[in-house]
Amino acid sequence: IVSVKVAGRSGDVTLEGLVAGVEWTIENADEFDIRVINLALDTGDASDYRSNALAAALERAWDAGITVVTAAGNGGTETNGLGLPASDPLVIAVGGVEATQGGMIVPDWTSTGNGVRNPDVAAPGKSIESLRAPGSAADVEHPEGFVDAERFLGTGSSPSSAVVAGVAALLLEDRPALTPDQL
Repeated sequence: IVSVKVAGRSGDVTLEGLVAGVEWTIENADEFDIRVINLALDTGDASDYRSNALAAALERAWDAGITVVTAAGNGGTETNGLGLPASDPLVIAVGGVEATQGGMIVPDWTSTGNGVRNPDVAAPGKSIESLRAPGSAADVEHPEGFVDAERFLGTGSSPSSAVVAGVAALLLEDRPALTPDQL
């Protein structure tokens, strides 16, 4: 796992920072054996992916043999399609599901697409345990997620995308010749 941090403590990130992080990953993929990028965010940008610098960088990563997994977003059915980068068909867009006693349900918060571009796959995204960043925006604004000094429960398509990126990495470990398209 190679962590390429592009956001500040508050979670703010710029388009330039994201693109630079993707470009760094492409340039260093061979040295660090990077085969999967997980971009656990929705920019909220509904513009055409074909004219977006981040989408172009992610497509360069895909062309370089790096599978790109991204969160579908948390706008629910209120959104008119997926935002960037999930709207790009050359990435794996991940929606969230929630485990209940009756099985898996699609929660109100997960973005479901617009019938033209929908999430490619869904994965658990409710109360997923992760590392806590004390004092971060998520930590401060969601005290219900606190587990202990080191762990936090997160909900959304971002944890769902991390689950799918992990599955992708395991598949590549087992079958290293797989291309992003095959994966």
